[in-house]
Amino acid sequence: GLLHLVLEVSTSFINLSPKEIDTGINNALRMIGEFVKVDRSYLFQFHEGGLKMDNSHEWCSCEAFPQIHRLQGITIDDMPWFFHQIQKFDFVHVPAVSELPEEACAEKKEFHAEDIKSLITVPIIHGGALLGFLGLDSVREPKVWSSDEISLLKVVGEIFANVLIHKRSEEARNALLAAIPDIMFRLSADGTFLDFNTPNS
Repeated sequence: GLLHLVLEVSTSFINLSPKEIDTGINNALRMIGEFVKVDRSYLFQFHEGGLKMDNSHEWCSCEAFPQIHRLQGITIDDMPWFFHQIQKFDFVHVPAVSELPEEACAEKKEFHAEDIKSLITVPIIHGGALLGFLGLDSVREPKVWSSDEISLLKVVGEIFANVLIHKRSEEARNALLAAIPDIMFRLSADGTFLDFNTPNS
């Protein structure tokens, strides 16, 4: 069941090269979405110190319309109630979008625009910092997530946290390597180091 899903998701990332991580995330979102029978599963990542978020990866069933292109650069002002919940490192569990409180009117309007009946988001945390969240939308019918499902989704969130940290460290490493100039070494005939220079020196 769910434990098998967690195992499948975690092993799907083993041995992926940095270039394959995005495809790996999309595959994992598909596995999760199909297993828990939702219509859309997605990953949001925070930037600008947690003041903005982008939908970076998305999987949709044939019943749901993709939303990823619309959901970029979303700010606290766009969805204040949601930001307040997720910044407490809380799950945001909405069994019925129609029953959201009055203070979530901006969120209710957005969720209705996406035809969402129920949703849940799982915070992705690393080292006490909120990197983003995993989200699951039910479009066809309302859905309530059990405490067991929520516990295992939390583990999936931890898997995604490790994957994102790995991806970011690889990107930072590649950027650093690209910034280092090529260095030319000069050796003597017997292999003794003589000197070096860079292309600009």
